[in-house]
Amino acid sequence: MLSILENSYVNIDDVKKNHQLFISTKVLYGISEVTLAKYVEQATNLNNNHFDAQKFKVIVSRNNEIKRNVVSNEIHDEKKDNQTPITNLSQQEQALVTSAKSIAPLVFLNSIKQQKGGFTTSGEERIISNLVDKMVLKTDVINILIYSLLVDNDYPTLNRNLVDTIANDWSQSKITTAEQALNQIKTRDQKISKEKATKQRNRSRKQLNVKETLPDWAKNSGNKNVKNTPISSEQKISIEERLKELNRKNRGD
Repeated sequence: MLSILENSYVNIDDVKKNHQLFISTKVLYGISEVTLAKYVEQATNLNNNHFDAQKFKVIVSRNNEIKRNVVSNEIHDEKKDNQTPITNLSQQEQALVTSAKSIAPLVFLNSIKQQKGGFTTSGEERIISNLVDKMVLKTDVINILIYSLLVDNDYPTLNRNLVDTIANDWSQSKITTAEQALNQIKTRDQKISKEKATKQRNRSRKQLNVKETLPDWAKNSGNKNVKNTPISSEQKISIEERLKELNRKNRGD
């Protein structure tokens, strides 16, 4: 980019001072150096040749907002050639990983928001921008985080505290790829399911114990012709699993 701007009216020293801004912008939007140089020129004051970083951010945001309507999940040819096979993932998960590795985070976020009929807020852009600046997670992992919150959990917007909590957890767990992020999500979901099943079993046992310790007249209170036969914990778990399976089939998982 500096080579492109070398013979322009832009103050190169100003550009060098904003090195991190250009790196973050390139990562967030997937913008080429040529396009970045064009935005830098547009954000430079013609009277004194000084670069305005805030104006640059506005220009980048506006230009990429226009492009949100033509976002596609295109994959760069070089990434197709070098891509290693993805194993232990469903076809849907493979497609998600491929997209996560190919699309810049804000473009990825905008695409999901459009598919849901919503829009990306300025607050969400700042959340993802700050996450990229911290360099604690790779871009494909950030995309999986976005997908998990907006699609899997169906949140309407990204919450800063929740994003930071997950990012901290994944960073400490050394999550460096989209595949690892998906496995982390699966592990968490399985843990939650087991905890729910355990609570359900404990609740069922407690109810059974109460019934067993009651006197006969209390067990048969009300309509004496009706026998109350509590469902077993195993039956409850079986029903819950069946309902989950039906739910998965309805969703096409």
